[in-house]
Amino acid sequence: MINVQASSLHAPYHLDNWQVAGVYTRAINLAGQSGNLLTLQRAGNGISPMSWILRHQDFDRLREKLLSGCTVEVNPYGLMFGKLHVHAPQRRYSLRLPLTNSPRQLAPEYLNRGEETGLYGPLYAAISQPLDKQLLKLSRLFRQSLRGRKVDWSGHLGKGPGLTPTHDDLLVGMLLAARLNGRQTDDHFFAASGSLRAATTRVSVAYLEYAARGIFSSPLLHFAYALINNERQQIALEKLLSLGHTSGADTLLGFWLGQQAIRLL
Repeated sequence: MINVQASSLHAPYHLDNWQVAGVYTRAINLAGQSGNLLTLQRAGNGISPMSWILRHQDFDRLREKLLSGCTVEVNPYGLMFGKLHVHAPQRRYSLRLPLTNSPRQLAPEYLNRGEETGLYGPLYAAISQPLDKQLLKLSRLFRQSLRGRKVDWSGHLGKGPGLTPTHDDLLVGMLLAARLNGRQTDDHFFAASGSLRAATTRVSVAYLEYAARGIFSSPLLHFAYALINNERQQIALEKLLSLGHTSGADTLLGFWLGQQAIRLL
């Protein structure tokens, strides 16, 4: 028996027909027949909007079982992987960032760094003038969307390496900037984009759809609150930049782009 330490309040209800969609060192992704994504996440890496958090040893036990080809069954109390029962969580935490009006600009040293983005080189190069044409286009489209225009993002998503490609992480960062600056987005943000699953990965779709509703992984929330409160910013920045191979740098670049776009509204 495995007891879940905590979970996102926004994670999908566990009674679904789940299939294993990916087994990694820090996360196990389950895809539901309803289209939902549920992530069983190793403790110590924050909480994502669709995750249940497992202790290290419990995560390793489950990961070993799934790598051997075990299937997923459900009951009212949780998930069954063979004889291993993962109990549904009792503690759930909201990851929704309240709309604020705290337009704190990033200090220049936050971006004058060598962490690599997925497509645009190190951060310090990515923000150098003149900006890359693709970054300028994303920024322009983002301004249009915040002015109420329905933008088709499908041709811009899925570009870059990883489970959450660069352009997708950029857009999540831009949506975080919008939320922090009191700009409301919602489920209709992607209304003109068709099926996002045709444009990018299932994991990335989940992060994008949550971000449009103001829901973000805990490292992004910690970064936002550090800016709002003007404290522990360096620690929050380092945790953000540690996400994935390039996801942290891409998200930070997107946040900066979003702030620049909002200034021009």
